[in-house]
Amino acid sequence: MLRRLLPLVLLPLLPAAPVSAQEGADPYLWLEDVEGEEALAWVEAHNEATLAELRAHPRFDDLYERALAILHSDERIPYPVIMGDRIYNFWQDAEHERGLWRRTTWADYLGGEPRWQTVLDIDSLAAAEGVNWDYKGAGCLPPAYRRCLVRLSRGGADAVEVREFDTEARAFVEDGFFLPEAKGGAAWVDANTLLVATDFGEGTMTTSGYPRVVKRWTRGAPLETAETVFEGEATDVGAWAGSVETADGTVPLVVHRPTFFEGTYYVLRDGEAVALDIPADADPDLVNGQLVVYLRSDWTVGGTTYPQGALVATDYEAFLAGERAFEVVVQPTERQTVDGVRTTKDYLLVALLDNVRGELHRFRYVDGAWQGERLPAPELGDVGIGSTDPGTTRFFFTYDGFLQPTTYYLA
Repeated sequence: MLRRLLPLVLLPLLPAAPVSAQEGADPYLWLEDVEGEEALAWVEAHNEATLAELRAHPRFDDLYERALAILHSDERIPYPVIMGDRIYNFWQDAEHERGLWRRTTWADYLGGEPRWQTVLDIDSLAAAEGVNWDYKGAGCLPPAYRRCLVRLSRGGADAVEVREFDTEARAFVEDGFFLPEAKGGAAWVDANTLLVATDFGEGTMTTSGYPRVVKRWTRGAPLETAETVFEGEATDVGAWAGSVETADGTVPLVVHRPTFFEGTYYVLRDGEAVALDIPADADPDLVNGQLVVYLRSDWTVGGTTYPQGALVATDYEAFLAGERAFEVVVQPTERQTVDGVRTTKDYLLVALLDNVRGELHRFRYVDGAWQGERLPAPELGDVGIGSTDPGTTRFFFTYDGFLQPTTYYLA
């Protein structure tokens, strides 16, 4: 199904400046109101012109039908999400336009012909409630993964409604956690507590339209009574609630983004949001008691300068206590770059591009030192890290090359 399309050639199609526009003022400022009636009408008009141009091409119908057949094919990989002893998958096809959230057993999935059990049918939900629901994912509480926070949006919009869901009952929890439609979301602290970033009322959203306040909300209490744990500025991009799964449990996070490319990560410790003192453009991970940091710029810390592109690590608890003794895990050469980082219970998984060839490496912190090895993934292609399991060392990865289509592997 084709939805809103960008005009083929944008600049020549910009509307003429209003006659009343003051000299020096931005004549297109009205387009900033992305939900405004005038702006939406302009977009729809140019979408219609674009579609008319596309549909007039003699190959349009053939290309459209071929693309649709590929999107609906049963030969597609049902990409897995590991949640304990089950494999979950979200699937859309011609019969399930909005999609099925479903699951199967490990044995069935690895056997190649899984028997799927529907957990939540989005098409049925949309029909029952008369709402154009779009599934935006679910955050489930380990290790049981029974209680989940399902995110639903109207027609694929950024704003989501959050509902608590029971995967065993395969139903929304009566009187469970619920967040009305807003840009934002929530993350588990424990079975009865959430971190929530949403529209709490006047002054709680940024000028970018995202939350700037994150609160801790206890089950059974009104949302208005939730306790503030972080508050940003109105001029920020936003602040969000999140979490990291480790073998030792869930680590609740607040992610604060003053700008699109820079931010600060806060971990919840004894009810307080504690900032991770790392560069604003760096990405942290936790594995086996170690804080791992991916650097997008040079970082001088503890008397040592670590180069852009490196992965460095230190003891997590010691870091929070003020120590800054880092060790280099990966330092790419001038022909290498880190393409992805994920974790399992004990392993740090690193996808590398070496002279534009994909490699997969596995590192483990043993006896006070990092040890690593390259995994035997196929060469001369692209390697990507798939779903991982924070409770075990198993994980999936993908490979595709010039002569091999995307293939899924279990390690």
